[in-house]
Amino acid sequence: MPAPCCAGHAAATAEGGLGAAPTSGREEIGAFQMKFLGMVQNSVAIAAAGVADRTGLFRVMAEANGPLTIEEISVRGKYHPRYVREICGTLVCFEFLQHDSSKNTFFLPEAQAKCLTDPPFAMCVA
Repeated sequence: MPAPCCAGHAAATAEGGLGAAPTSGREEIGAFQMKFLGMVQNSVAIAAAGVADRTGLFRVMAEANGPLTIEEISVRGKYHPRYVREICGTLVCFEFLQHDSSKNTFFLPEAQAKCLTDPPFAMCVA
């Protein structure tokens, strides 16, 4: 059985929180729970990437050619800083962006920029 993805799942599994399912069914239930959780996480990643694409955030980050602060991203893209902070944090979780916590900057790596913003590239989503 895969490792628990979060503290809640780990606690439920440890406490027998999968209900009164027979032992043979618990593995199938756990496997489906993990698969379903992965689907949910992937849908959040796609939604966040869609927002970043539609608002031009990926293009702003790619054209910067280096790390930017929340304030710099906000000015360049004409976005509200609060929303920039939220979407950038989400995009870091899904490895679209990188974050340097010592400087509090965000960066779009070259490979991600190629896939997300370069129209001649076959996998470009823009």
